[in-house]
Amino acid sequence: MTEKLRISGSADLLAAVPHLLGTEPKESFVVLTLRAGILGASLRMDAPAEAAPEDYAQMMTTYAAYDEKATGSVVIVYTDEEPGSGYPYAAHVAALTNELATARMPVRIVLLVTGTHWAPYGTAETNPLDEVRDSNANATLTYFGSAPDFDVYNPEMLGTWALPVHAPEGTDEDLDSARRKWAAALDGADGALAPDTDTARQLAAAFQHRHIRDYLFRDTITTHNGSFEDVLMGTFTARPDWDRVDRAEALAFELMKVVPAGQRAPMLTLMGWLQWLKGRGSQADRYLKLATEDAAGFRLAVLLRELITQGHVADVARDPGRERAGPDHHTIPARPFLWWRGGLLRCAPPAAVHADAGAATKSLERAETTATVKPWNTAPNQEAREHGNRLHPHRGRQTRRERQPGRRHY
Repeated sequence: MTEKLRISGSADLLAAVPHLLGTEPKESFVVLTLRAGILGASLRMDAPAEAAPEDYAQMMTTYAAYDEKATGSVVIVYTDEEPGSGYPYAAHVAALTNELATARMPVRIVLLVTGTHWAPYGTAETNPLDEVRDSNANATLTYFGSAPDFDVYNPEMLGTWALPVHAPEGTDEDLDSARRKWAAALDGADGALAPDTDTARQLAAAFQHRHIRDYLFRDTITTHNGSFEDVLMGTFTARPDWDRVDRAEALAFELMKVVPAGQRAPMLTLMGWLQWLKGRGSQADRYLKLATEDAAGFRLAVLLRELITQGHVADVARDPGRERAGPDHHTIPARPFLWWRGGLLRCAPPAAVHADAGAATKSLERAETTATVKPWNTAPNQEAREHGNRLHPHRGRQTRRERQPGRRHY
């Protein structure tokens, strides 16, 4: 059964964000799309440094528009910046608000979160962060097993004692043997949480052979269509077994324990790729970067990093029907990151987190029905709606970025 969490105010909403994104945002802009009272996509981008407000706003709105059913949005600014006057990133907030309204996702509310308090943006309120930590949403999500910032990778456990392994020759027998051992380890055929040392070293050796490694990557996903290219891009025939994916990531780390530095890149790349499929781009890039450092210029890691830096989203992470089921069947959506000018952007398929405006607070005001909340600004007029159809592509819209020659397009 899929549990549904009702959000009764801004503190609940803010508490849900780290669970949606997988990490506590810092110096970031977050956009949550809304679908008649239900949270849709969740996006995060590093707070703008030198980026022009309009460019920054257009980029976030372009990816928010992947949620074709969105009818509104929420903007949250996480920062400890203290401008000389006014509010932090005021020009960027204004530009983003305008872009989202033009894209037919009018902003319902803007919130500001600092290291000491949270408040509705543009007000003098200072609400304690304890309200967020002690909220019903945070307690419920934690109860269901959601753990932001959980990391299976612990380099202190790797050690330096392991002897090198030797890659197999790559015969059909080698391939079949490696695939059987990998499947048995992932499916827990022997009931063990991790393979014995000899089996782990054999698997680690198999990952050193490029041809065999590619098969083991593919075999991690049981719903693949046989195409290595589709598997790499996250295109599958059905919802992956995310529990199996989690086991593959943990197993990859176990294999890293039995080989020395210089032979861990294939497993780090597997972990990075799996994180990308889950939508956790910051972790994905971290693992892939470690892979290129472990084996200089490790080609597959380099290619996957290029996918992230160019703004590609795994197909499985875009598809609302491929959401990840977490503990007790609580739905935890995939959360892809996209790099842009050194920033990271997350977008996610719909989460089973419902906004309940019927129990609204002073900062998340009551609307006419329990399915919506009061807009933070006015909705776009008909002319703006028609203009929005030409601006953003994903709901029949074309982006301004595509209309501007001379700019780097992804």
